[in-house]
Amino acid sequence: MKLDLIPIQPIGLVMSQVAEQQTGGFIGTDSLIELRDEFTEYLIGLQDFSHIHVIYWLSEMTDSIPTTRPQSNPEVPVVGMFACR
Repeated sequence: MKLDLIPIQPIGLVMSQVAEQQTGGFIGTDSLIELRDEFTEYLIGLQDFSHIHVIYWLSEMTDSIPTTRPQSNPEVPVVGMFACR
């Protein structure tokens, strides 16, 4: 199987008060999604929906680990990183 590169062009930023990398504890944390001005019209009608899916890139992630305990919860088993998102 040949895998090609997929170029990614950011359309905005997701910002919050979280200042350090962490693996949980985000419940109750508000985030602001700020889109670039040229995408304003893309939002027309969005207010009629209860949810949106936000696809994001962890641009400041410095460590790559294969397994994790989701939300750092000791009651939850360790899983592969792809199984916790």
